[in-house]
Amino acid sequence: MKNTLCLIALITTTSCVTTTETLKSTAAAKLVWSADFQDDDGKLAAIKSEIDDAPDHRARDQVRLLKNCIETGNSCVEVELRKPIYDEKGDIVVKYNVNGEVDLGGYRGRTATLNYRVFIPSGFVFRRQGKMPGLSPLNGAFGGDAPYAAIPDKWSARLMWLDIEMEKGRPLPSLYLYDQRRAKGRTGEHNKGRQILSTGRWHSVAIFVHLNRTGQSDGRAELWINEQLMACRTNMMFRNTESDATMIQRLSFHNYFGGSAKNADQFPDKSTTMRFDDFAVFDGRATPATPDDGQCKSEYAPNYLIPK
Repeated sequence: MKNTLCLIALITTTSCVTTTETLKSTAAAKLVWSADFQDDDGKLAAIKSEIDDAPDHRARDQVRLLKNCIETGNSCVEVELRKPIYDEKGDIVVKYNVNGEVDLGGYRGRTATLNYRVFIPSGFVFRRQGKMPGLSPLNGAFGGDAPYAAIPDKWSARLMWLDIEMEKGRPLPSLYLYDQRRAKGRTGEHNKGRQILSTGRWHSVAIFVHLNRTGQSDGRAELWINEQLMACRTNMMFRNTESDATMIQRLSFHNYFGGSAKNADQFPDKSTTMRFDDFAVFDGRATPATPDDGQCKSEYAPNYLIPK
């Protein structure tokens, strides 16, 4: 971890705290995996090796180390979000989606928190929606699973941005969940945050996941942005089996526009970038606070989905 970590609050003030001070606030949680990209410890290579480089994605070289990222001597990861390639009929043939499932050093857990920071540059055009990193089991449930019924050992919890319909021009964060109550033919469930994702600044992110017991709807998920609770869900059924494969064990390093390839309005008309830094996975809760159930949505909302 870096010696200092600068967090920009929702107001205009900036505060810097040492890493040790940050970790003290999460004393109940144990750090199990981290990547700050300051040293050549193989973490960036491990992330890149998992990124889909198939002919219809070809995204591995879009992830690169950026020196002097925030300040002199600081390094981070920059992701290039490229304009897709279309055929003569206007169909997308190469999406350039950056997605890879990164093993967390052998960690297997039922309760964990993913922390990281993301920089959204000034002038970033959000289009309709897009994905950012989250947590998953051995085999995560993602968009490719939509044609099928939920699989007992597959789930995921990721961050998305939404800039759609009635919210157009007000890009909001979303806690995007795939669980066992997803119907065949449907994608994941969105839980919108309250604050606009502003550009030209870094945002701190925390995604908390507590897996349910087999056959029980006692799971929980939370999304925190800049130390503010954006979304919280209780009574979740992430999994329906008690196998090792269902445990929290992957960083879903996802960063792309969309979405379905059928909706060209979701994709950029020119290449742009995002930056990521200070990934840390904790066994247990490592969020700014513990919200009470009154701050959480407990009912499943299968109709709150992005229109296709």
